[in-house]
Amino acid sequence: MRRILQTCLITLLAAGGLAGATRAQNGAPARPIVIDDFESYEDGALPVKWKYLHDRQLMPLEPRFMRPKERFYVVDDGGNKVLRVYTEGEAVHLTMANEPEGFDWDLRTHPRIRWDWRALRLPEGAHEDDDKYNDTGAALYVYFRITGFAMFRRPEGIKYTYSSTLPVGTVVDYGKL
Repeated sequence: MRRILQTCLITLLAAGGLAGATRAQNGAPARPIVIDDFESYEDGALPVKWKYLHDRQLMPLEPRFMRPKERFYVVDDGGNKVLRVYTEGEAVHLTMANEPEGFDWDLRTHPRIRWDWRALRLPEGAHEDDDKYNDTGAALYVYFRITGFAMFRRPEGIKYTYSSTLPVGTVVDYGKL
């Protein structure tokens, strides 16, 4: 991956029940599940409900696990709290798992996800459909399951990217990784 500088503002609101057709198991309209709207954090705070992928391990989001050119903090953006992410030259993964300490998500009742994001600076020359230039200002991964065994385990899912070049709705398939 090329060296890049990127800054991104993200508000992640996962809402399954926004379209009228989504129903809970009892037949009532499903209520939205808010994964994180960052409203509970003070300005400048780290979003401690999230974990950080560091050396292939999920770690608490703490400064001691961050590299010198990485910063993540909550800011007020026009009355909404958002996560500001800054990184230079590398990909950064912030994670919240669908588990008891994270949130409880059931695809049968909440088949949709919604989020807001805005990239303030995008990587120049990136093109997600060309593996040599596959770079993006931000991405949201949704994993459905982990397959394989031992060191060959791989997630199956979808990656949504904030592209600097491809039109909205573009689908790129890299096949099995």
